[in-house]
Formats: sequence, C-alpha cells, structure tokens
Amino acid sequence: MSSHPYFALFSGGGCGQVTHMRFNIISRIGLFFALAISGVVGTALAETPLRVVSYNIHAGRGMDKQLDLARIAGVLRQLNADVILLQEVDVRTKRSGGVDQATELGRMLGMRSYFAKAMSYGGGEYGNAVLSKLPFAHTSTLALVGGVEPRSAGIVEIVLPRIGAKDAAAANNGFRVMLVSVHLDHKKKETQMEHAKLISTEVARLMDKNSSVVAIWGGDFNARETSPIWDALGKEHNWSMPKKHETAKATFPSHNPKSEIDWFLYRTRGTKKTTLAVREYKAVSEPMASDHCPVVFAVELRDGR
Repeated sequence: MSSHPYFALFSGGGCGQVTHMRFNIISRIGLFFALAISGVVGTALAETPLRVVSYNIHAGRGMDKQLDLARIAGVLRQLNADVILLQEVDVRTKRSGGVDQATELGRMLGMRSYFAKAMSYGGGEYGNAVLSKLPFAHTSTLALVGGVEPRSAGIVEIVLPRIGAKDAAAANNGFRVMLVSVHLDHKKKETQMEHAKLISTEVARLMDKNSSVVAIWGGDFNARETSPIWDALGKEHNWSMPKKHETAKATFPSHNPKSEIDWFLYRTRGTKKTTLAVREYKAVSEPMASDHCPVVFAVELRDGR
C-alpha cells in the first residue's frame, strides 16, 4: 500500500547575515505590521479547520443488542465534528421502529442530514448518511450494484468559510469541499475495486463540475491495509491515504478491535491546489454503542493561491 504522510503547510528558510542598518530593519518591521493590519499577512497565514467523523452505527444497535439511537448521538456529540459520515443507517424500517435515523440523528445533534439509499429493507430503506453543521451545496447518491447486496455512496458538498478573510464576502466565498460516505462490499474483493474506482471517477467529475478544491472520502471500506484498492486509488486517481496517528488503529469489532477497515482518503484539484494538512486521524475507543469504532479526521485547509 502506498502511504502518504500529511503535508507540511510551511517550509523554513535559512537565516541570512545581519547586514542591514537599524533603520532598514525598523522599516521592514513596520511594513510587516502594516500588512498584518491590512489583512494581507493574516489572510496568507490563516488555516481553516474542518473536523470530520466516520461511524458505522450498525442501525443504532450496540454490542449489548440494544437499539439506542440516543447513545449513538451521545458518542457523536462528544466528538464535535463539523461533518459526520454514517454507514448502516435505517430509515423507517420495522426493525428500527419506523424511525428515520438520519433525520433523527440530525435533529439530536442540531445538524443537517442527507440520506443515500442503498436498498429497500424491512418496510423502509437502508444506506449511508451525512450530517453537517453547514448547509449542503450539493447532494447526490451513487448506486453501487453487483455485490452481495446493493450499496451506495452518499456525496455532498459544503462551502467552508475561510478563516482570516478580509471581509464577509471573502469569508463566504470559501473552500468548496466534497465529502463521501461509503460502505463497500464485504465479500467480493473485485467488487470493492470496481466500486472504489466508480466512486473516484464520479467524485472527480463532480469536483470539476462544481469547482471543488478538496474531496474527503470516509467510511467502512471493508478493506484492510494490504488491500490493492489503496494503490489503485493512489496511483490512478490521485487519492492520498494518511496513516492514523494513534497506535490503536483497528476499528472492528468495537469491544475488541482487531481489524482496521474504516478509513479516510483525500484529494485536491486545480493547478493552484489548496493545501491540506492532517492534524488528527485516529480511531476512537467506543466498545458498546455500535460494532464499529468511530474514526476522527481533522484537517486544516489553506489557499494554494
């Protein structure tokens, strides 16, 4: 597997000899502060944070076999994400008491919700969902067929206001970020590869169409570190796959994690690419609420202009 370390945002330079007269030094310092006050320096150095969580919620059923959506909401609330990518979400199924879990979790957390149906199930629907504190600028569902059961990718776009912008107009003309929630086939490896490439192609198309600068793709890939899909996505589709920062990386089963199958990838686009730095990437220990552990992916974006 190709491993891609997170990018450094700033590169250091050597210190030159002190050859200028004091008045030149003072004038340079004055210029710096003038630029800072005008917003030029502040804007150039500003980094805009985005905190994303991925969680396979097992339709709200915990390791104790209890259906408890409020418990799922409690776990997510503590992680304080801007965007949440969910897998194994029930909408109005009999087994989940007819509850629209995507909408209900959004209500509990004070977030917008989008549901991406994978299939009809138990008198309702089953699939992935995305929750967001920010409005959706785009939503779509990509159907994934040909596996053991129908799957889907939920694709959304948000506009992330720039930190350090000189005025409200510049702040609102923010980073267009695409996010993808996915749950890949758990048995057919060739189907995993086919679906992964299909999702990547669709995301690239939408990024070009919508002028998105960054895409973040998370979920339950049902694929371990040795899977060939990572090299294919990295080499053929320009996705970067950072390694988790913590020693404990496994995400399944939650009560005694042994398999690392929940991941995040990212990619950027454009000739003047936005810089993305990974600040936190880890599996969170949660042994009861679901059969998977949630994964946190916190980044900072900076203009490539």
